[in-house]
Amino acid sequence: MPTIAISYRREDTRWIVGRIFDRLVEYYGHDSIFMDIDGVALGCDFRDQIQNTLQRSDVLIAVIGPQWLAIQKETGQPRIADDADWVRIEIESALGKKIPVIPVLIDRTPLPKPNELPEALKEFAYRQATNVDTGVDFQSHMDRLIRAIDQLLEREGYALKNASAGERVEQSMNRDRSPFTLIGNIRNGLDGVRRRKMGEISNWRTPLPSRETIAKASGWLSRQANIWPQVVRSPKDFVATIDTTSPTELGKSVQFLFFVLVCTMVLEMPIDALALHLHVFDPATQIINLFLMACDVVVFSSGIYLFARLMLGKGQYRGTLTAMFYAGALYPFYSLTTYFNFLAGLGLIGSVVLLAVLTYICVKLAPLVKSIHSIGIIRALIALGLAAAVVVYFESVVSIPLTRELIAQTVAK
Repeated sequence: MPTIAISYRREDTRWIVGRIFDRLVEYYGHDSIFMDIDGVALGCDFRDQIQNTLQRSDVLIAVIGPQWLAIQKETGQPRIADDADWVRIEIESALGKKIPVIPVLIDRTPLPKPNELPEALKEFAYRQATNVDTGVDFQSHMDRLIRAIDQLLEREGYALKNASAGERVEQSMNRDRSPFTLIGNIRNGLDGVRRRKMGEISNWRTPLPSRETIAKASGWLSRQANIWPQVVRSPKDFVATIDTTSPTELGKSVQFLFFVLVCTMVLEMPIDALALHLHVFDPATQIINLFLMACDVVVFSSGIYLFARLMLGKGQYRGTLTAMFYAGALYPFYSLTTYFNFLAGLGLIGSVVLLAVLTYICVKLAPLVKSIHSIGIIRALIALGLAAAVVVYFESVVSIPLTRELIAQTVAK
């Protein structure tokens, strides 16, 4: 199994390296990709950690963005000139070990020239580089990078699967997604519960999650948390960096929406407990709340697509869903109005706050709708308003009655 290490500067390309990492993991598998070499235990020599990591690496990908050669204010010199610079040590060590180093240039960032690099890294300036755009060409550029890595590994003697590149991609995407695998896992779980109830399992204990599972979960949470401020800052600019037509990107947007809605649900728990008297720790209550919030976003997104298309918009439904699921990062702002209404009643203060929040959300979403559907700002605002009206109707017919039923059941208990 080949091992591919990724070298990058966090302040330079962290926002895109996560996508590169996910794409490589999707193809080669999680165990084959190593991203954060600098995860060194306290008191250990980070140079030894880098050497040990590269010792078992077959390829090093050096991700270069616009700030890769940025000047340090303290020294007036680029960071790469510092002997203790992580990136310098990573690339220098790889070159010394004759490990293939592939420069990946983000959005056509120029490859550093020999006179811009320390003596030990001048060879790096002559390595064949590849470009990866953060916009609509991201997927095709990553496919090209993966093909180059495959060819490199084959020259190095790795026997890859006897399948075409397209077949290997499909196999990697479908790994562990077979319905028979899912059914088998569910059946095994139910069998385990049944045997436990029948006393067939003695001294049963819930196994603790492995360190690898915890690392994967924390990595996933970190990626979602890093996306959140980028979307809030400008949904339009963020969506411009992704391929909204990609099914993979739609899946990632669903994961991000799930993360945001869970955070929103936690934010609403005090109000649910104090004002609505709901059992906030009741799993059924929280699952229903999560489902209703997700329905709000889907109905809102579908409404925007429908009304934008009626006004001669050119966007696609999948692209609209992907963009609006990411724009769900603004959902907690709407949720916060609940606290103002609870503290100030439904009087003037609550109305003013609600109007201000809705105006803020429209200001953020209107340019996004305009961009993905190629319509004017007025038509984008009309689509937003009509979609919001549909959501209000949906809540009055479905969400509010169901919430009242939950409250009634809670009071009955």
